[in-house]
Amino acid sequence: RINAEQTAEQKIEVPDRLTSPHHLLKVHLEEWRSSKVDDYGAMWSGDIRQLNIRVSPKSLARALRIMDALFKALEARGHQVGIQERYQRSLGVRIDGEPIEFGLEERFQRIAHPDQNNPRLESWMRKRYQYIPTSSLILKIVAWGVDGMQKSWSDGKTSKIETCLNGFVVGLIRVAEVEKARRLNREQEERLRHEAEQRRQEAAQKRQEELARRQAFEQEASNWAKAQQLRAYLAAVKDRLHA
Repeated sequence: RINAEQTAEQKIEVPDRLTSPHHLLKVHLEEWRSSKVDDYGAMWSGDIRQLNIRVSPKSLARALRIMDALFKALEARGHQVGIQERYQRSLGVRIDGEPIEFGLEERFQRIAHPDQNNPRLESWMRKRYQYIPTSSLILKIVAWGVDGMQKSWSDGKTSKIETCLNGFVVGLIRVAEVEKARRLNREQEERLRHEAEQRRQEAAQKRQEELARRQAFEQEASNWAKAQQLRAYLAAVKDRLHA
């Protein structure tokens, strides 16, 4: 699959216009066109954040075209794209059954806010910084504990992430393979822990049964000895009565 992504036939093209958008995008287009922005200048909407898209209104059209091309390419390769229920509801893709979260965000430049030293405002009303969108986009794979692998692709001076989508798919495949190996390892460790616990419980039960048998045996021996003593005593009493 990784080799296939390097062929010309598999090259992912991002169109100049968004036509027939993917269903994850289509249902929210009208809402996003009038979406408000947060203090950092990024569009604020629960649905767009669930899709892990964090961009300014100026970069929205481009971001949607990139994500639309990526969604369709992943599904054409047999992978499931959608909102996943994990630690939180967020965008992801399932590759060989492994859920991998990914997203697209824009870089924002932080500069001093004009109100920072405004004497007309109370100190608590002054904002220290403002954030300026740069139109520079980054594609990211969200995978904790997976080190030594490329997990982000960003705009450069001479190239844009539109030309890196096949490489991004390769990155998703590689991360999925690592996550699968980690999951199988965790499952194996869990099986071994379960089997060890089962053996421990069986051994403890056997010890309890052995202890119960030993105690029963000792009780029987004690009863036998007491019975022998009583018989001897009764015999002695009988002999004395006869005497």
